[in-house]
Amino acid sequence: MNFLSAVSLGTVLPILLSTAALAAVEPAIEVRPQEVIQLAQGQSYSDVLDTGVEQLNSRDYEAALATFETAISMEPDQFQGWLGKGEALYGLRRYGDAGTAYRRVTELKPDLAYAWGWLGNSLDVTNRLQDALVAYQQALTVDPNYAKAYYHRGIALNGAERYGDALADFQRAAELKPDMTMAWLMAGRLLIGLERPGEALTALDQAVELAPDFAKAWFFRANSLA
Repeated sequence: MNFLSAVSLGTVLPILLSTAALAAVEPAIEVRPQEVIQLAQGQSYSDVLDTGVEQLNSRDYEAALATFETAISMEPDQFQGWLGKGEALYGLRRYGDAGTAYRRVTELKPDLAYAWGWLGNSLDVTNRLQDALVAYQQALTVDPNYAKAYYHRGIALNGAERYGDALADFQRAAELKPDMTMAWLMAGRLLIGLERPGEALTALDQAVELAPDFAKAWFFRANSLA
């Protein structure tokens, strides 16, 4: 995974971990007292999650990690604490540990495509391509319209020099989510390499229309005209 992934941490996570979403997913969570955890009086599991999300949003990943560890200590069999832990560890570039946390999420909530996708990212960045591809496929089995899983799988396949397969994934991601600038950019970039300049220009025109100030999109568009 590199800068081309261009998907920021926390894009989906705060939605998954918000108090309202938590109530919808787990309406009857019972918070058990833990003598070893120093919590503010009356602080609940969802309160701890909210704190962790705020720390993620401010990119204070060390603090977020500690907060989500607290959440896990409170409710070890709820997926949200593990998901937050994975996000914090990924932000700290502790990708192997992040993968372990995401794996636990998939065990607790196997129908969460987001967790499978980020498990795939964690495996890809630690050079475990085949395992990453399995995780991405599982994400797409759960949600066949999950554009980011196609996009990230495309990144993994591109890194493995499987350019035709990568192109198909980028194009599918762009089809499912037409405002995904990076999917158009990567499709255009690969089409240039595959000597299909007309198709490349079409893809890159989409990228520059979506992000007029994105220098790389203009750069590759110019290359498609060369």
